[in-house]
Amino acid sequence: MNEKLSSRREAASVEYEQTKQYQAMQYLNQVGVVKRVNQIGLFHGRDGDGTGGWQVDPDFDNSDNNTGHHNINKRSALNTSDLGTAHEFSVARSQGTTAVAEIYHIVSEDPDAAIIDEDNFARLTRSQKANVNKAIAATLIGVTNGAPLSFEERHALDRYKKKDFQNQYGLMFSEEVGQFSQKLGLSSNVTGHVGSTINTIEFLKTGHLQELCNAFMDKKPSIITSAGDGRIHAAPINHEYLANWFRKNHIVGYKRKVQSATLRGQHIDNYMLFDLEKVNTEQEIEKRQRERDQRYSEIDSAIKRHKDKSPNYFANYLSKNLYISPRDIVKLAKLTKGFKEVFESDTGNWEKFKLEEHTETVLRVFDDNYADYLPASVIPLMRMALLVHDLGKPEAARNQDKANQKQYNLFYADKFLKSNNVSIDEPTAKLIKTMIGEGMKWTERWMIRRDRSSGTQFYDFCARTMKEYLGTNRVNQKTIFAFRNMLEILQTCDSAAYTTMAVTRSADGIVYRNYGSFNDTFKPNGTPDSFQRLIGRRARIKD
Repeated sequence: MNEKLSSRREAASVEYEQTKQYQAMQYLNQVGVVKRVNQIGLFHGRDGDGTGGWQVDPDFDNSDNNTGHHNINKRSALNTSDLGTAHEFSVARSQGTTAVAEIYHIVSEDPDAAIIDEDNFARLTRSQKANVNKAIAATLIGVTNGAPLSFEERHALDRYKKKDFQNQYGLMFSEEVGQFSQKLGLSSNVTGHVGSTINTIEFLKTGHLQELCNAFMDKKPSIITSAGDGRIHAAPINHEYLANWFRKNHIVGYKRKVQSATLRGQHIDNYMLFDLEKVNTEQEIEKRQRERDQRYSEIDSAIKRHKDKSPNYFANYLSKNLYISPRDIVKLAKLTKGFKEVFESDTGNWEKFKLEEHTETVLRVFDDNYADYLPASVIPLMRMALLVHDLGKPEAARNQDKANQKQYNLFYADKFLKSNNVSIDEPTAKLIKTMIGEGMKWTERWMIRRDRSSGTQFYDFCARTMKEYLGTNRVNQKTIFAFRNMLEILQTCDSAAYTTMAVTRSADGIVYRNYGSFNDTFKPNGTPDSFQRLIGRRARIKD
């Protein structure tokens, strides 16, 4: 039986639990504003087809509306913390049909996954409400980090500050968007986007979380407020900001009371789930974890073995700081002699990205999509591969020799990995260079060009590489597939950097969505105004 491999959350629990964000969410949990999914006892009742094996598919709605009657199988369903209610609902919905009443216990593999509970807002004391507002303020993200600008408007805020988009009450009312737009000399789209984002931040800081959740679930564009002048105003809010704030703080749903016609007008607790990648049945999560452990066990052992033989500063730092930000990884890399200039060079693309901007973007795509699903031991290796995968791109561009860019990448990657403050052990350095060289050549053929005739050769390459890295002639199929997954993730993160799913942070801190050059290569991801399912950054290449 394979040893259970630690996730990032498990391996770095002390590091993560010391953050302001975690401490703030812990307080919100203590006072009941949020409840952890795995502490609730959440049941999914539905009229099923009798086959069982319910699994969450994030591409479908699943109880993210008023009644909770939309789900993966397009069957009537209810999520509730009361087993009896779930059973009564599923029986009532299946009566008189060929459907079968089914109930599933829903959990999350993310121990921090939480659901906002509207019932407990009214019970808070004045002192608790003040502390709740402080806690929420500690979890907030920046304006463009939470709601990035479009690629076309990425320079729009170069001359402006937050206060330029606020009236005397700290908000921007719907009727004022045109006035602000004219005054600032910006398009109404940019003015409304930024103003609604600032409104959302202000409402979060001042005790309006319940109204924001209701507006988010009901897809309402604004919150009605009297502000400070005694008059009624509509203040636009930004759903994208809310979606990204939810994701950052592991909030996967919202609980509120609804009146169920199915249950003869009973008022019941309805848990509306809008981050479906974070929830599933116990059986499915256990199956997924078991498969991950089986696939990566040999690679995990080899990484630890090579690390013990040849400790090095850079890889050890990444191993000890599993929650290090993409920006800080790039800053650390720029300390390597001769590479500050490399990272600050133009990559030669029409978008005019500097290498440090592109590298930070691909590292962020990795964090947003894969870091919490891989074994902790694999994360530093993947980050290192992403960090060096394009190191030769600036020189290839300067020499007008992009056709041979991979050779430039390998040359600079070798130089970086051998530098004094990096000094990766030789087997791991060779593996990383193989991944960004021949490995990315195969994934480009297999995933991007969809050359299915290359499947056998790709498999054989993965098998040879693993035999060499593991130091054995016996490599099982699961290990080969694990390495292929790593290569596919590497390719996905690089390609996704040229889609609207990815965001780039400019030198002055403005965050914007990238141009959608490769959008058609990826599964549909929703538009910026359809964030109800929190899939705005999910990067998955089409089958």
